[in-house]
Amino acid sequence: NPPSSTVHSLRVLLNPDLAIGFCQELRWEFEDGETTGLLIRNQVAIPTDGKDARLAIRLSIETWADLLSGNLTLSDSLTSGVITTNASEEIAKFLSHFDLPSLSQ
Repeated sequence: NPPSSTVHSLRVLLNPDLAIGFCQELRWEFEDGETTGLLIRNQVAIPTDGKDARLAIRLSIETWADLLSGNLTLSDSLTSGVITTNASEEIAKFLSHFDLPSLSQ
């Protein structure tokens, strides 16, 4: 499956109680050239192409798999530089709305 399918599947892991009043879009830029996104709005995560997102992360498919499997935490990946971003704190806040421990650590 393309990485976009796993990014878009995060929508079922959104904790709507944590997303009250939150509205933001995040773009994932994978090293293989694929780009995708998610928009959190009205306590729902909506799959997008990410092209209009102000927030962005760049990472490999392997790093994304490690994050999803819990082999790597978001904070460790940001600190080590395996994920590059234009706004680390805002990315962490965005991803903390999902019920996946590796994304909120």
